[in-house]
Amino acid sequence: MQDTSQIPFQQVLDALFDEARGLEPMTLYRLSSLGGKERDLLARRWEAIPVHRRRKIVEDLQDIAEEDTLLCYEPIARIGLEDDDPEVRIVSIRMLWNEDSPRVEFVLLNMLENDLDERVRAGAGAALGHYVYQGELEEIPAETLKLIEDQLLRTVNGKDVPLVRRKALEALGFSSRPEVTGLIEYAFASMDDDWVASALFAMGRSADNRWAGDVFRMLDDENALIRLEAARAAGELEIKRAGKKLMELLDDADVDVRAAAIWSISQIGGEGVAEALEDLMEDNEDEEEVALLEEALDNLAFNEGLGSFDLFDFDEEDLNDLTEFEVGDEDDDDEDEDEDEDM
Repeated sequence: MQDTSQIPFQQVLDALFDEARGLEPMTLYRLSSLGGKERDLLARRWEAIPVHRRRKIVEDLQDIAEEDTLLCYEPIARIGLEDDDPEVRIVSIRMLWNEDSPRVEFVLLNMLENDLDERVRAGAGAALGHYVYQGELEEIPAETLKLIEDQLLRTVNGKDVPLVRRKALEALGFSSRPEVTGLIEYAFASMDDDWVASALFAMGRSADNRWAGDVFRMLDDENALIRLEAARAAGELEIKRAGKKLMELLDDADVDVRAAAIWSISQIGGEGVAEALEDLMEDNEDEEEVALLEEALDNLAFNEGLGSFDLFDFDEEDLNDLTEFEVGDEDDDDEDEDEDEDM
């Protein structure tokens, strides 16, 4: 990528306002990692950019960031969270999912509770799942985790629209709070396809094999969304007996179900998986699916490589060599100590 740091920022601002020109890559690259003064200048003029142009900017930045993880558009996403347009706010939330943005979780909590657009509230709820996960890993303070979980629980049990409540449940999938199990069970038993799909999504995040039977049964469901979420959950939970069903889903009529099955089967592995993925690649004209299959084969090889590596798989000769090496090191240490004493 060409160095854009020498492009004057005023030139970038002029390009953003010039509707006669497309958004050129160099302009978008220059917006990465904005410093304080440049960020503040853009924030002051942001709302003056026509709304359709603001939407295009954040959408393009999100696409670029997905391709190049070294680019950082967190400062612009933070500006976008306060945009008057809900579409800009929604994309800005997505841009922050993989960014370590200071205190953004509190902004998202406020949006979940108070934003006027239900899609924005749903997006904020979904994004908070990242912080629940971090909390389970003890990477954020326990009091922050509790604050987030409490709000998500209130949302699931509250009177917001189903979309927002379902996204809150999905975010809670990572949580070890005892209340979450009952909420997942209730959603799964609801007979509402959307709620069942969200329950399966949460099951996949839970790392709890209690859900294996429920996930396995849903792999045959007539609803493509449910098959999709069941396939994803089967991979996340590494349900070995789901391997055959996932192999069958490689021929599913729904492209998203196939994609979920491809990735999940690479997580689970097993006999014939590599051959099945390679066969699917032959004469496949869908470039996106081919790229996914290549990634899945790499993931499969990595996972199977880990499975075949045993830290205790040494033969007797290796153990003897290791023992001799350690004894030799100890003798050297003793000699060093003797020399120190003589000095």
